[in-house]
Amino acid sequence: FSFLPPFLRAKGMTCAPEHFEKINFCEIIQEHTDFRCRFCKIKAMQEIAGPVVQYMAGQEFFDGTCIQERQMDHFSCDQDISELYNRICPCV
Repeated sequence: FSFLPPFLRAKGMTCAPEHFEKINFCEIIQEHTDFRCRFCKIKAMQEIAGPVVQYMAGQEFFDGTCIQERQMDHFSCDQDISELYNRICPCV
């Protein structure tokens, strides 16, 4: 079980949607990805379909914003999202 960006699926890992609930926390995102959250936001956004990170350029101590998905029924491994966000997928 690993927390990886979707582009790593090509390395033999696949998204496991049953684990989205476990990784949908800013603390978990930070712990398993080494992404340093400046802000933690909880949103209900159909276009993100799961936890994401949003990079902020020019930040010395933080990488950006971590965003948790409020509505569990929005989780999807196949959702294409805006290039403004970087998906965090539970991969096995």
